[in-house]
Amino acid sequence: MLTHAVVPQEISMPKASSLGRLIKTISPGTQVFAHDGPVEMLDLTSVKDADFLILATDNLNAEIMVGQLCLWLRIPLIQAAVHGDTLVSQVRFFGIGQQSACPACGYSRTEWSALNRQTNYSCEAGVRGGMKAKISGPPTMSVSFLCSLAADLCLAQFLRYTLQLGSAVENTILEFCMYTHKTAVSPLRRNPNCPCDHTHYTRVCTLGQISEISLTEIAGIAGYAGESDLNGISFMLGNMQYCEQGFCKCRQNRFLKRFFHPGEWLGRCSSCNENIYPHPFSTFSHVPAALVADQMNCRLGELGIEAEKWIMLRGDVRSFLLISP
Repeated sequence: MLTHAVVPQEISMPKASSLGRLIKTISPGTQVFAHDGPVEMLDLTSVKDADFLILATDNLNAEIMVGQLCLWLRIPLIQAAVHGDTLVSQVRFFGIGQQSACPACGYSRTEWSALNRQTNYSCEAGVRGGMKAKISGPPTMSVSFLCSLAADLCLAQFLRYTLQLGSAVENTILEFCMYTHKTAVSPLRRNPNCPCDHTHYTRVCTLGQISEISLTEIAGIAGYAGESDLNGISFMLGNMQYCEQGFCKCRQNRFLKRFFHPGEWLGRCSSCNENIYPHPFSTFSHVPAALVADQMNCRLGELGIEAEKWIMLRGDVRSFLLISP
């Protein structure tokens, strides 16, 4: 109520679908897709064709996730934010160059600590539907006009970028303080110690379904053919992980050498008949080609990969995102 233009019947409803309905009311011909839930649950392919992304969230995990997607896919990112205590509206514009920053590049020790504690900075000021909300951090304590100003500045930066008006807005932070009525524009610089992956991936459509091709064929599509080339690359197959070894109650190492989805059942031990769990030191999201050398020519369907929509191949010189049609 404090920060969003909502009608009474929309109170307590998810913001995404509420905004989607408002857009359809204003412009019935516009295609709108709303996702009510964490941005971390969105598949990478859902944003792969976006021309730009706008970020306005009170969740640090979401900031890092969206920033990472934009780095991988080379999508410009505009972040709008407010600081209620000082009446500051702020817009960050992250470009797509090799030296462009991401939201995590500017995190201080305090913000990393808040991230580790899963702190949310809600604009609901502690009240949701007449009940006290579960807020782990201080509320934003903002007001609607401050948030709308941040939105207006965000759109102004977007139009300047799209229409190439005035000086470049990429890799800048724009701030307006209502206490002083002053505007400041500062550069955004990449932090060389940023823990996020700043690799840019070239997008390629695969030939046929991913389950029907092999890792060797995928490497060939990306231009890696010789054995010496393959030694320096790694694969990331959608949201799957690769488990070389697992363990069970009898503490015997079990060689699994298979891909699986996090949380998926890996079977039972033939000795103790207890569940097998992936060993943390033998489980990989980015899978080195050397680790799966004897499985490089197997069809991915034989390795348990049936419905994944994308594969990342990362090399020392060039990296690729392969997308299934």
